[in-house]
Amino acid sequence: MNRRERVLRAFNRQKPDRVPIDFGSFPGSTSINVQAYQSFLDFLGIKKEVRIANITMFTAEVDNEILDRFNIDTKSIKPSIPLAEFNAPEEFNFKPFDVRWRRSTDYTYAPVEGPFQKITNPSVDDLKNFKWPLPCEVEDPVEWKANAAKARAETDRALVGRLPPGIVTLAQYQRGFEGWAMDLVLNQKFSDAHHEKICQIWIETVEGILDGVAGNADILMFGDDLGLQDQPMLNPKVFRKRIKPLMKQMVDSIRKKSKAKIALHSCGSVYEFIEDFIEIGIDALNPLQANAKNMQPEKIIERAGNRLVFWGGIDTHVVLPMGKPQDVRDEVKRKIEMFGKDGGYILSADHNILVDVPPENLIAMFEAAYEFGKY
Repeated sequence: MNRRERVLRAFNRQKPDRVPIDFGSFPGSTSINVQAYQSFLDFLGIKKEVRIANITMFTAEVDNEILDRFNIDTKSIKPSIPLAEFNAPEEFNFKPFDVRWRRSTDYTYAPVEGPFQKITNPSVDDLKNFKWPLPCEVEDPVEWKANAAKARAETDRALVGRLPPGIVTLAQYQRGFEGWAMDLVLNQKFSDAHHEKICQIWIETVEGILDGVAGNADILMFGDDLGLQDQPMLNPKVFRKRIKPLMKQMVDSIRKKSKAKIALHSCGSVYEFIEDFIEIGIDALNPLQANAKNMQPEKIIERAGNRLVFWGGIDTHVVLPMGKPQDVRDEVKRKIEMFGKDGGYILSADHNILVDVPPENLIAMFEAAYEFGKY
């Protein structure tokens, strides 16, 4: 069984020869911070040019040498850039949607101002007057095509395409989290029109990506965080009425052009939305943060049954940054026994590896995944 077959078998909720391992295929949440990756390479005595796979998340493209060394079954086909080209400025503007990002002390970036953030009473006219990007300005389909074809020719890994962030995430970037939340109640016409406009651009952008990658993408994942640590980010009734139909349009647009599996990254406490994700057409849920409310493996498995593939699950809050290698091994073994007992599990950290994770613990995670994941 090759690596691609292993991953796709898991997506079909069947037992492969072992649990598939992911590292970096989704640069939004299963990857590693650029500074952490440089430290990891230094620890291993590997000298490589570091490339950035996701500018806003400041995560690295994981090199083939690392993927081979740690038995990784997935690979990202998202275009990347050399670190030297970006050079980690203190601030930068994410041009397609005119959002300003600022570097934190741990070398992650956070959005600090969007184009609609300071408007007191936003209107649909504000959306009409904004210079919205063309789909090719959001993602270059020519680069995607070249990356996907090159990866397919070079590896038997399952190829994963990180699609643009979802409509909730992009709306929050442009309006600010507080403004976005208030708009749901106080400025509903603006809020709905904002989500609808982003949805339109998202679908057009993704259609261009899919034209480029053709059949070379095995999995397509996008992120839309709908959970806080202790509760859903918005009322589930509001989600079902005003967000879910747009997400369904997004997923349906993928299905029309691709046979790839579809995964959703949604952080935090998203237990209340699991049925909705299944109805929308999501195949896999990431990142499975078990220390968020109601996200214990037993509860998620009971709710989703065999209708979702589980992807992630290895704790980045406590175990990976603060535990010893044996703690990491115990965590990996426990999660495999729970999520992977019947197949349908892809193992990765439950979010990007940051600078607080010791290299020894990262190595322990991969070695334990390979050791305990065999069926």
